[in-house]
Amino acid sequence: MATITVATWNMHQQPPAWNYLGRLRDEHGVQVVLVQEAIPPAGPGPWAVITPNPEDKSLWRISVPPDYKRNYASAVVLLDDGLSFHPQPATPLAVARYGQFAASHPGQFAVAKVGLPDLGHPLVVVSLYGVWHQPSGNGAEATVHRAISDLTPLFLTEPRVVVAGDLNIFRNTNNEGQVRFDTVFTRLDAYNLRLRGPFRSSGSQPLQDCTCGQGADGCDHVETFRLLRDNALPYQDDYVFASEALEVVFCKPVHDPEVRELRYSDHWPVIASLEVG
Repeated sequence: MATITVATWNMHQQPPAWNYLGRLRDEHGVQVVLVQEAIPPAGPGPWAVITPNPEDKSLWRISVPPDYKRNYASAVVLLDDGLSFHPQPATPLAVARYGQFAASHPGQFAVAKVGLPDLGHPLVVVSLYGVWHQPSGNGAEATVHRAISDLTPLFLTEPRVVVAGDLNIFRNTNNEGQVRFDTVFTRLDAYNLRLRGPFRSSGSQPLQDCTCGQGADGCDHVETFRLLRDNALPYQDDYVFASEALEVVFCKPVHDPEVRELRYSDHWPVIASLEVG
């Protein structure tokens, strides 16, 4: 049984955020980082390899719809060169051949297969971003559903999958869009991708100022997002899902004040340790 520690983090399109990845590796043992809203790093750093290729700037944008400027993308970053790493690029759906792995919103997700030399089957990691789409209502569930459709061939054939990222949707709230957001969680669960957190730990206090509307007894959220402004409220819209075959040892956010003090991001990194047999 091997243990692999992954992190997910919305980098808020901030170049200095790349500098923090070494801290995640050295202080939390993170080996693979799934990033969203990332722009390519300006130079070398504490990583072994990144997908998409940082040298190809055309890959670091969400290109659909073409008239909306999103010059950032999701990426997978390998911090441990002891792991094997095989990117799984997707072809834009508009030009994909029948049966080819495709992306409806190129740049919305990034996929890689990682593993250890003695690991029989690799772990498939997916960095997934919920592209905000105002015409679809209050949230990003429409674009996440498109991504799930794109990723379905992997979900049906790979026994060990981790999907993590900023989905821009809520869970367990009285938000008017919650009934729609729930369809995303239900659909991922149908592919044996279980929500693994992060959740409020047993015995801890409810999230102060949480907007879920569930009260102290019903609130199980942790803060993963807070706007970089005074009096901003906490939210949770970052999640980790893992195949039922995977044992998740822990899943928790990293509430390091430096992240906000240096304005690396308005999201906290979330780390998860997985036992991979």
